[in-house]
Amino acid sequence: MKKLMLFLMFSGFLLAWEDLGVIGETYEIKEPDFFDEIAKNYQKLDKEKFKKELVDSIKEALVGHVPLPFCQKDTVRKTDWSVHNKAPFDLEIPQGDISIKAGQSPKKDFNMPDLIYEVINTDSHHELLWLKTRKGMPPVMVNQGSVEKLKKYPEKYLLSDFLKEKLNLQCTPSTVEFKGDMLIVHEHKIKREKDKK
Repeated sequence: MKKLMLFLMFSGFLLAWEDLGVIGETYEIKEPDFFDEIAKNYQKLDKEKFKKELVDSIKEALVGHVPLPFCQKDTVRKTDWSVHNKAPFDLEIPQGDISIKAGQSPKKDFNMPDLIYEVINTDSHHELLWLKTRKGMPPVMVNQGSVEKLKKYPEKYLLSDFLKEKLNLQCTPSTVEFKGDMLIVHEHKIKREKDKK
């Protein structure tokens, strides 16, 4: 029985390769060459307009859109980072030789170095001036405004809503410090003249 089933299966495949003829009228398919169409559309393209749109879209991608009010007073908040931030699932990154098992605290269990980030709104001239007073060229997270205003800073990032919640950021400018198992957020009140928020 098995042999018969196999024969019927394979004979069906063999029939598919046989020319079974044509029924009814057939028509030649005429369609333009794909590459010719691309070349025609390229010739029609307004290259300057396309270049401007491309540059504008890249610039827009470098703008932060996470609203935070300006800090109204100097405060410091400390949180035990290892208690609240355990890996929810196993994470393997062979290229970076990283292996984190579910339930582990990356900071505590992997002896990560202390980190400091400044969080600013680059639309605020006063916060840009404040950033220049900080020691060295610290990594910067931008909540609002363009990252392009920080050309001299080698490490700059856009703050996401996820990070804002995870780090419990409430205002700008702030300094986020990971020291040992502690997350320390320093909120800085700075003198402002025309910045409004």
